[in-house]
Amino acid sequence: MKVFGSSYSFSIVLVVGIAALLVLHSFAAGIATVDHSEQQDEYIVESKQGRVFWRADAHRGVIPLCEGKLVFFEKKLVDARFRVCMDSLRNTDIDYELMRVVFENTMKSKEIFHTSRFPFSNFTLCCAEQLGNDSLLIAGDLEIKEINNCIRFKTYLSRSGDSLIINSDTIYIDRTNWGIFAMSKTYGAGEESYIVSDTIQFQIRLSGIRSKKE
Repeated sequence: MKVFGSSYSFSIVLVVGIAALLVLHSFAAGIATVDHSEQQDEYIVESKQGRVFWRADAHRGVIPLCEGKLVFFEKKLVDARFRVCMDSLRNTDIDYELMRVVFENTMKSKEIFHTSRFPFSNFTLCCAEQLGNDSLLIAGDLEIKEINNCIRFKTYLSRSGDSLIINSDTIYIDRTNWGIFAMSKTYGAGEESYIVSDTIQFQIRLSGIRSKKE
């Protein structure tokens, strides 16, 4: 009877132990499968509403965005990626068509952006710091001609329903950091009249639509 009693007690303990392990496993699995989708919003950039405005010395123009997205988690920007159509670069300050076309072709040439080989530039977010209810300090990698450099700039955003609008401050870059040395005062050896500033200015304006959650 003692042996039977010991075996019976051992069986009870074993069953209780297995039940406890199953409960813990179910609890852990429940934690692992928590759905965070309700806390995350993804906005798709409308290509027709995305523009990068540029300025180089006295000339200015626009480059369209090809595609992009922004991801917010708990209303904080955690991811942003944009592709810019460099081969669609346009000048907007030269009225005489022939001169405008010549200037655009110069900007697209292998000496500057070499758009026949590098038709796209890309921006990838590294981090974003909230400055206010509608402003962020952005840091990310700007890729031009397959060369990456970090840029930082302030941007403003506003939400209305499922729409998001972003306007950045002016972004200043030194083109020589991306291997663009042609007509540079620092690196070039041409005539003074052909010297172009190493500084290029950009400003980003875009709108996005929130993706529908499945």
